[in-house]
Amino acid sequence: TPLHLCQGISALVNGGFLTEATLIKKKGRRGNVNKRVISDKTSSILKNIMRSVVRFGTGKKADVEGYLVGGKTGTAEKPDNIKRGYNSGKLLSSFVGVFPSNQPKYIVFVMLDEPKGIKSTFGKATGGWVAAPTVGNIIRQIVIINGMAPNRVSEKKLNPGDPMYIKPEKVRKNKQIINKTGASKFENKLKDFLRKETKLGGLKVEVN
Repeated sequence: TPLHLCQGISALVNGGFLTEATLIKKKGRRGNVNKRVISDKTSSILKNIMRSVVRFGTGKKADVEGYLVGGKTGTAEKPDNIKRGYNSGKLLSSFVGVFPSNQPKYIVFVMLDEPKGIKSTFGKATGGWVAAPTVGNIIRQIVIINGMAPNRVSEKKLNPGDPMYIKPEKVRKNKQIINKTGASKFENKLKDFLRKETKLGGLKVEVN
């Protein structure tokens, strides 16, 4: 359910603890902390990645100027009840936002059932185009209602060639790890990476 999804996201950004989600606000009750599921270091990395999704990636339309918003888009095709497989014209489009992303206090999840693309979305109906803006608007209202001051944390401006994330350990022989932003160099590395992944039985992805 959406509540379970938010419970899982909470564990990813709260330092790594799975906390029981509740529907009823009760004084002195914050939910039972069950167990640690990821390390604090991993949680910190995930918060930075989710912030990058909103700063540079598919979640840009959820960004709120002056505030740190992180998140992740989601777009799924619904099963086709007549033909086998899925219907590309019927989507479940979603976005989950965490705010403030450096010290999360709120999780906002929006899912739209079979949204339709319009002129302002260039006909697109994916999570980044239709659900992310709604999350951004909700966060703007949260800011107003709670009288929250703008963020005072300065964010580093990334340039082509700057590291995007911590380079993980190599888990396959000859596997290339892409950890740079940039133009042609990035594209060449991506093509080489996907070729090797295909030979090793990984996902087959076409690069235009």
